[in-house]
Amino acid sequence: RLLREADSPLSAANAQDLNAARAAGLAEPLVDRLKLSPAVIATVAEGCEQLAAMPDPVGEISGL
Repeated sequence: RLLREADSPLSAANAQDLNAARAAGLAEPLVDRLKLSPAVIATVAEGCEQLAAMPDPVGEISGL
């Protein structure tokens, strides 16, 4: 939820990162991999939500 709410600050910080990467001479295909679009942020948030919804395996014995 917090990732979705922090879309604007994440995008602003990512823009700074992209500028720094370009200034450091990073190849453009690598810079493209650093881009956090709203769709990427939503995908990461969804993955975190799915992980948080999983049962906690701590203290369980499995696969013996």
